[in-house]
Amino acid sequence: MNTLSNKHQRGAVLASALIILVSLTMIAVSVDYRNTLGEMMAANQRDSVNAMMIAENGIEVAYTIVKSNYDQLPASICNFNGEGGYLAQGSVSGGSYAVTVSGSNCVPGSSAILSSVGTVNGAVRQVEIVLEMKSGGGSKYAILTDTDIDSISGNPVITGAYADVHTNSDLNISGNPDISGTISASGDINNDGDGTFGGEVQGASTVEIPHIYPPTFSGFATVIFTPNCIVIQILGGGGSAVLADASDNKWHGWDCSSGDKWTMGDSDPSGGLYDAFYYIQGNMVISGSPDVLWKASFVAEGYIEISGNAIFEPWGQTGDATADNILFYAGNDLKINGNPDQDFFGILATHMDIQISGNPNLTGTIIAENELHGSGQQVQSGQEVKSLVDKNEFNGNMILVSTGQGLGGSSQELAVTAWREIIH
Repeated sequence: MNTLSNKHQRGAVLASALIILVSLTMIAVSVDYRNTLGEMMAANQRDSVNAMMIAENGIEVAYTIVKSNYDQLPASICNFNGEGGYLAQGSVSGGSYAVTVSGSNCVPGSSAILSSVGTVNGAVRQVEIVLEMKSGGGSKYAILTDTDIDSISGNPVITGAYADVHTNSDLNISGNPDISGTISASGDINNDGDGTFGGEVQGASTVEIPHIYPPTFSGFATVIFTPNCIVIQILGGGGSAVLADASDNKWHGWDCSSGDKWTMGDSDPSGGLYDAFYYIQGNMVISGSPDVLWKASFVAEGYIEISGNAIFEPWGQTGDATADNILFYAGNDLKINGNPDQDFFGILATHMDIQISGNPNLTGTIIAENELHGSGQQVQSGQEVKSLVDKNEFNGNMILVSTGQGLGGSSQELAVTAWREIIH
């Protein structure tokens, strides 16, 4: 009996051991399967992310191609597809992309679609952007700023075909402006004045501010002022330069403070006012009151300060619609203190902040990008960085007639108006 019992016990132990062994094996197989599945899912996810990045890379390459050729071929963007029907093809990060263009005739007002397909290890992702061709080089705004318009006070008058005023922040009004266009703010409008407006919109969509970068226009200069008081006069034909030292003697009324600023204080300078496209590697001050029209454009890497009593009009001989319209273009602040006889025609643009007071008469467009002071100043080799103003203000009895002049690169603009990602 004991022998039989022992045999039964041994059989039960063996069966239990087999059950436990099978269970452990199944657990091990399950864990291994889940680990393998996890690795496969992680790999698929990695490939999906890489495929999307590759597709985006293709879009960047294709957009660069379209952008660089657009000025020369504005009516044939949709005909850019080359060999194999692709605008661009390439390999990157172990995968590849192929980009095509489709759409309408791509004339102003129509649109085109750039479609980039990225693939890697079987994962496929697609990115599409919609491009619109618009009439460019213009602005619907008389005044456009990125940060607060801290003050519109006094009795300014803003009129013309493009008399809208917009800020991507808050707008504060305490005076009695007469604005025929719409005032709009992406933030709040605080109106403590008694002005009249064509319309009023709070919480408006933000508006893209053109990047104010003075070196963009350095190639149009016919006169260059350096921080060490050298005048470089660009001659026609061979493009050679004439050098003059303005550290001791004036150059057409301009004085130089080395490492600080260039100043025009004469109302009737010896040799007369010099008409030119000026590029100032630093700061610029004009305080004189000449009684003749001064046809000049001023692009400064630093700040621009204008006072006195003068009449300014852009130089207008560059052959580029944007550059031809520039009057004052500052890499730092722009400050204007005007008198009743002070007339300005053209674009007033600043990388930082703008302040206008007094009674100037302006015909054109005002743009303030409102980047940070000091670190934001767009200077390659300029003079000392200084802050003239720290907020956007329009005080006094300014008269602004807006003409729709803007900072577009050509007579037509190419803009991305939509973006979507597609999973295959």
